[in-house]
Amino acid sequence: MDRRILLARGLRHHLHTGVENLVAGHDQPGLATAEEAREQLAEMTVHFVEGALQQRTRFAVDLADRFIGSGTYDNLNPLSYNVNRIPSINYVNLAIEYTAPTPGFQNMQYFLKINNLFNKYPPIDPEQFFASIQTNPTLYDVVGRMFYLGVRFKVK
Repeated sequence: MDRRILLARGLRHHLHTGVENLVAGHDQPGLATAEEAREQLAEMTVHFVEGALQQRTRFAVDLADRFIGSGTYDNLNPLSYNVNRIPSINYVNLAIEYTAPTPGFQNMQYFLKINNLFNKYPPIDPEQFFASIQTNPTLYDVVGRMFYLGVRFKVK
């Protein structure tokens, strides 16, 4: 499929969504902020690359984002800590798959997955002392960047 067609589809989708939001009253007419424009450009680029890879070959690309907002350690006694703030954190996961037609198998799929792509460290939580981790392991990634590499296949 031609790249121009993929780009046109992406632009059509964003234009259609923008018009729907404007008609529904969710957006006010005006210029988008620089940050919104950057986010939209990045999103369009990811959609374009995903679409191009999926159309041209048997590639699948998935880029997932997990955001945990900021907070406070103690709302009842805010002076109990010098810094009573837990910063927000953003984890990005990437998955790439390639499906190849292979004789003797229905399909053979090669995959690579990277969790915590940018190796973000969790914020320190002085209230949590789970085996000297000093953070909340239920909420935050305490392992760091993790790679998965493998092959899936189905015999005919």
